[in-house]
Amino acid sequence: MSKIIPQSFINDLLARVDIADVVGSRVKLRRTGSNLVGLCPFHTEKTPSFTVSQSKQFFHCFGCGAHGSAIGFIMQFEHLSFVESVENLATQFGLVMPKTMEVSNQVRYAELYKATEQATVFFEKQLPTATNCINYLKSRGFTGEICKKFRVGYAPNSWENLRSIYNKSPMLRQQLIDAGLLTAKDNKTYSRFRDRVMFPIRNVRGYIIGFGGRTLRMIQQNISILQKL
Repeated sequence: MSKIIPQSFINDLLARVDIADVVGSRVKLRRTGSNLVGLCPFHTEKTPSFTVSQSKQFFHCFGCGAHGSAIGFIMQFEHLSFVESVENLATQFGLVMPKTMEVSNQVRYAELYKATEQATVFFEKQLPTATNCINYLKSRGFTGEICKKFRVGYAPNSWENLRSIYNKSPMLRQQLIDAGLLTAKDNKTYSRFRDRVMFPIRNVRGYIIGFGGRTLRMIQQNISILQKL
């Protein structure tokens, strides 16, 4: 069984927590301008590339790419689950955890499969509009029938390319975040895949459990290099 914590409690927790205190109690930081910097705790480095923004309540490492909120930091630093990290911070800052609902993983995964299916349909519908994407697929031997069979799609070059399918459904938005298709930052939501050929990944039962995304920008750069040779 997995626990569901109300989003309102998570928002309240993050509003009360100062990420500088959370990170600073575990990593030596020094102030540089409006940010705090230090050696990244998630990879070995000699020159600090790890920054903490108090104004945005966000951490980011320019070396390894680790980033997130105070909850995300606790998850990675303490090797805890999301629920355990929330409980850790709540205890640290004197908040009483709400009674959580429990839902079986089977039900949770069934909902996530519905979300990935909707995303797949969206990506499929975008493919005919992406000339560069189609040209690349043709160069790799993909026919229309193959693309249809394997449900190949295209993620438009937009930070909000999935908004049309979750705009009126906060629940679907959260499911897309849980599925890794969206990322949330500063109370805003961004699409993780942009300007990419999208290949759905299925499990043995045929459910879509993830996506492989091929960046078109890199493809075009490689083509340009080859043309100059």
